[in-house]
Amino acid sequence: MDDGRETQAPMDDPLQYALFYEHSLEGFAYCRMLYDDAGRPDDFVFLAVNPAYLRLTGFTDVVGRRFTEFLPRIREEAPQVLTTYGLVAQTGEPAVFETSVPALGLRVQVSAMSPRPGHFIAAIRDVTARWRAEEDLRRSEARYRGYFEQGLVAIAVLSPDGRLVDTNQAACDLLGYTRDELLARTWSDLLHVDDVAAHAQRLRALSEGDADAYRADKRLMRRGGGTVYADVSMSLRRHTDGSPADYLALFLDVSDRHRLEADLDDERRRFRQLVENSGEAFLLTRPDGTTLFANPAACRMFRRSEEELLAIGRAGIVDPSDPRLTEILRERETSGGFSGQLRYLRGDGTTFDGEVVSSTYTDQSGTHLASVVIRDLTEQKAAEAEILCLNAMLAGQVASRTEQRDAATRELEAFAYSVAHDVRSPLRTIDGFSQLVLDDDGAVLSPSSVEHLQRSRAAAQHMARLLDELAGLTRVSRQELLRSAVDVSAVAQTVAAELAGEQPDRVVDVQVAPGLAADADPQLVRLILRELLGNAWKFTRRQPVAHVAVGAVDCDDGPGFFVRDDGVGFDMRHAAHLYGVFQRMHPQGEYEGDGVGLATVQRLVARHGGRVWAEAAPDEGATFAFTLPSTSPPAP
Repeated sequence: MDDGRETQAPMDDPLQYALFYEHSLEGFAYCRMLYDDAGRPDDFVFLAVNPAYLRLTGFTDVVGRRFTEFLPRIREEAPQVLTTYGLVAQTGEPAVFETSVPALGLRVQVSAMSPRPGHFIAAIRDVTARWRAEEDLRRSEARYRGYFEQGLVAIAVLSPDGRLVDTNQAACDLLGYTRDELLARTWSDLLHVDDVAAHAQRLRALSEGDADAYRADKRLMRRGGGTVYADVSMSLRRHTDGSPADYLALFLDVSDRHRLEADLDDERRRFRQLVENSGEAFLLTRPDGTTLFANPAACRMFRRSEEELLAIGRAGIVDPSDPRLTEILRERETSGGFSGQLRYLRGDGTTFDGEVVSSTYTDQSGTHLASVVIRDLTEQKAAEAEILCLNAMLAGQVASRTEQRDAATRELEAFAYSVAHDVRSPLRTIDGFSQLVLDDDGAVLSPSSVEHLQRSRAAAQHMARLLDELAGLTRVSRQELLRSAVDVSAVAQTVAAELAGEQPDRVVDVQVAPGLAADADPQLVRLILRELLGNAWKFTRRQPVAHVAVGAVDCDDGPGFFVRDDGVGFDMRHAAHLYGVFQRMHPQGEYEGDGVGLATVQRLVARHGGRVWAEAAPDEGATFAFTLPSTSPPAP
């Protein structure tokens, strides 16, 4: 490897004087190339440099020193420098190149030639300013092209004769053409036929210098024949001699705006028709009471022409003795609107009560206006008076019929009580005398006679039980409702324990959800759960291990609860008969009971303002659910 010990050029070398030309503006360096063991250019030694080189690089005391002593990262930052110098020194072929030297903040143009093998002369010119200007220009052009290509606004460049010479993707997307298809067209090809003449006139004004740019809404034709409303802005760019260079057209899709404007025009027409044909008076006024518009209904209502209403204003139609006017106007001033009633004057001198609604707004010119809608209440007032009279009559009739109904209810309850008590005595007589006959003469009676007497006794006893049930149902229906906080979970557990104690041979798994609560009558809640859990106990007797659950159900009308069992169930087709008195879902001899329990449940839940419903299927169990709203309905 070359050790680089040569430190200066021979004094008799005639190039020495040229290389050290003191007044050259370019930097010159005479160097010897150094190579690594593989023969690759690795560094070079300065043999001679001129002052311009030192000024350009900022180096000092360079002769005899290696290039990498001054720029240790040159191999990574500009590897082409050493490679090019090595190639020139090795082949003798001159080279010209540009490179950036980040460590010096320079961009240089280098001309290299080899005066003898292994050596090279480098002439260096600072082109940093030019390079930066070119880079700025490239970046500016790239930014412009990026804005042009990626902008949301459609852009087209037109030649002076109207041909498209450039366009961006937004224009292609808007019109449905490819770029090549658009560049094969003129601007007039894209315009709606009705807009071509006006556009040509505007272009002439631009080319003749009468205007610098123009902007207007145009209809552009999409590929396939559709129309796009576009907000078009077009300007003329000129050459330095003032002749037209090209037109720059920017256009934005405003079809939605046109549709909205068309819809707004339709709304205005419909509103105008509505106001003109309305049966209510409509006035457009200023806050000072000046009337600007009156619809036909207002003319009919006040029995004046529109000209008269505009002339007299608010002061001519409102009864000046009505004290409500000042309050209403103050409300509109503070809140921007008001509604209320006023007394108005007709053109014939008569007055009428009117309902008025008014609001203030500011139009596009900044003028404060007020809309006023008035409805004649003459017929309504007459109807209200008639309704009050009818209500008074109806209230009297309701009170009378309520008293009649209450009397009938009391009479029916008294009858039920009388039946329940007065019929017991004959039933006891039948049962008792039948027993005496059996005791005294049973031995001499025929078997069929004995059976008849026994069936008579059983029927009398059953009738007595039905009367007891009916009396109980009447009693709970008349019992006063005393609400308080009820721990439904605790009541259910207590009732279940009682039932388990009454039938100790049964195995029933009872699950009661914790935290069940209601605002209800505690005694009546106990009766409800006693009936429902009693039914669950009764209709699960065939199960070796019965399962009964008490829990909550989500309801909109108050707290809801359910009792579920896995017993015999029933057919839902017969569910309508569940809550009737003495109605049974199963044969008399199969399960005990008289068909009053569910009727009692329905009556007790209804007294709380709730409802009862059931879900079941044969041999799949049954679920009875009910609600207990916190507020009872009014008494019938």
